[in-house]
Amino acid sequence: ETKVVLEEKSIQTAEGLQKSKRRLLGIAMLGKKVPKSVVEKILEYNLSAEQLEEIRQCVESGLADAEILQVMENSPSPERMKKMREIILLMRKRKAGV
Repeated sequence: ETKVVLEEKSIQTAEGLQKSKRRLLGIAMLGKKVPKSVVEKILEYNLSAEQLEEIRQCVESGLADAEILQVMENSPSPERMKKMREIILLMRKRKAGV
């Protein structure tokens, strides 16, 4: 019986965490157009607040959906996500001949 109660509390905690992350994501993306597929992946990857901030920076920087999904792949650290975003933006400049 104790095990069942603990499992229920664990499920409730996980649900609460997902709701908190959705709320945080909603605040971070306020006023930005983010495709549903990207939002679904963000929730699926279970990213930390710091990682979500890097995703917000990606959106703000104008990265394409596919580029944002590449940055999120394998749930890298926020520092690595930042570097990936910077590299993608530099590659864009180089392609544009700037």
